[in-house]
Formats: sequence, structure tokens, C-alpha cells
Amino acid sequence: MANATEPLWANLYPTAPEGFVWEPLVNFVPLVVIMNGLTLLITLVLARGHSFFDKFLMFYYVMSVFIHLNLERYYTHWNHTILDPNNMDWMARVWRHYGVSDTRWWGQQEGMPRSQISCMYGLEWLAAYECGPLVLLTIVLMYFKSPWRWAVQSAAVTAQAYGLFITWLPAYYENLSSVPDDPLMFWGYFIGIQSPWMFIPIAAVIQSGWETAKIYKRLAELEKKEKKQKSK
Repeated sequence: MANATEPLWANLYPTAPEGFVWEPLVNFVPLVVIMNGLTLLITLVLARGHSFFDKFLMFYYVMSVFIHLNLERYYTHWNHTILDPNNMDWMARVWRHYGVSDTRWWGQQEGMPRSQISCMYGLEWLAAYECGPLVLLTIVLMYFKSPWRWAVQSAAVTAQAYGLFITWLPAYYENLSSVPDDPLMFWGYFIGIQSPWMFIPIAAVIQSGWETAKIYKRLAELEKKEKKQKSK
């Protein structure tokens, strides 16, 4: 555990390069406000006429698309530039800040074996190029109230949950060597910020199963009614 005079990442691997400066959270407040406001606006437009739970899911899906197609796609292509202090791209700055909670998010560093971040690269590729398009398709199907939504929604959120678990499990397998022994970083960032991608997918899969079962039940009733009419 780092002492009071050491930075949070002092005894972690991967560690930060010498001279690393952690940008404070307050600098990201404008970005958070803009993204949440834009997500809410899109949700209000696209989820009109839907249930409250569907509105909640729509908000989650829209925010997920922004994250998958921007932040996580950035990691797949430019993770080697994240720790460059001259890189002031918003995506790099977010990764530099959030990466203190799990230094594998800082990407490829000079002298570090590529295998160190191979798991993170794989899951971010999954997030950017599978979860992103599938969640976007789910939004379209929700808007048009297509029954295909239930199958696509299940696939999308299952991929999201899988990505979360292959973030957490290897970290635990490595004895949390990349995660600081700090309550805020562990419970707030490492667990808390990522946990919606576990609980919401579970709820969405249950909803999909419930609605699919209702469709089959209704189909069975119609087939039964049709057989009765033919037998008369």
C-alpha cells in the first residue's frame, strides 16, 4: 500500500512514466454534463411512447454507444499515445484519468510486453466493433418497436457483460497488481463506474426473455384458436 507521500500508482504494474501528472476530476465536469445532457435529449426523442424502464434502457444504450464508438474505439487504435503528456485529445485525457484505477487502461508503454495489455485490447475491440454496432441496432429496433429487438438486445448486453468480466477477472487473477489500494479508486472507479455493465445487462436479458415468452404464448393461443375454427 502506498504511503501518504506516494502517488496512488507508486507500487502498481504497469506503472506511470516519471513525471506523470494526474488530471483532476473537476476538469471533466463539462464533458460529463454535455454527454449526459445530449444522451438525455436523444432519449426523450427516441423513447417517446415507451415504458419508464425502456426509457431508462434507452438512456443506457445511447450512453453506451457514445462510449463504445468513441472512448473504447480510441483505445483500440491509439492506446500507445494515452500517456503522452502532449496528447490533449479528450479520449486520451479520460483514459489517463480513469487509468489510475487500473493502470492497464494506460495502454502500451515503451519497454512493456504487448501481452500485458492484450486482454484489454481484445475487450476494447469487442466493445468498439461488436457491442457498439449491436447496441446501436438495438436502439433502432426499439424506436420502431420491432420484435427483433429482443434477440439483438440480448446479444448486445451479453457481449457488454462479457467484456466487463474479462476486465475484472484477469485483474483478480493478477492479485490486483494494476489496481491501487485506495477505497475511492477501487470501489468508486474500478467497481462502481463499471458495475452498470453487469446489472443492467442482467435486467435487459430478463426483459427480453419475458417479452419473447409472451410472443410465443400469444402465438400458441392463436394457433389453438385457428385449430378450433378449422375443426368446426
